[in-house]
Amino acid sequence: MKTMKRLIAVLLVLSLLFALSGCYVISAQRMRRVKGTYRLSQYTVTPKHERKTGVTAETINYIEDAEHLFEDYLVVTGEGVGYYVHKAAGAEPTVKKVSLSYEYEQDSNKVAYVSYGTADEQSPLQGMKLGVTRGGLNYTKTAIDYTEPFTKRPMRTEGVSVRFERVDRDTDLDYVEEALGVHFTVE
Repeated sequence: MKTMKRLIAVLLVLSLLFALSGCYVISAQRMRRVKGTYRLSQYTVTPKHERKTGVTAETINYIEDAEHLFEDYLVVTGEGVGYYVHKAAGAEPTVKKVSLSYEYEQDSNKVAYVSYGTADEQSPLQGMKLGVTRGGLNYTKTAIDYTEPFTKRPMRTEGVSVRFERVDRDTDLDYVEEALGVHFTVE
């Protein structure tokens, strides 16, 4: 009996891990269409929570919520280095050099994914693997409903939705500096 419960628990955990891997809308593009400046147009997070009748977990909208008001940009250069600009409510914008990596469609020269990261891991979307579409980059992790195996509590996993829209073909900080009204010095 204990072995059966353990087996069920392991299978549940494995299926949950598989489901949490994320979803993408992908329409692979040539590198010349991927390079450019992208503005964060959607960033919402619904935290993991217990599902209760009449109670809904609050979704955090980092673009529209007054306490956050993110105005972020990602500059994709087509090379191994790009830029991430982060501006939050009441704060000065900051720019960081980020390492960029690209995954190509199998048997194709079209880019399917763009990943980026920084050395200090301070960017809010650090390490995100974004699916490429025409004019955008995206990532979605759908919330999954499940019941904990031993406590029998109805739970929901974290849900995340991120979308960057391409706003310019520039592969430098000119567009961002003009949009934010600042001049950056990048080390």
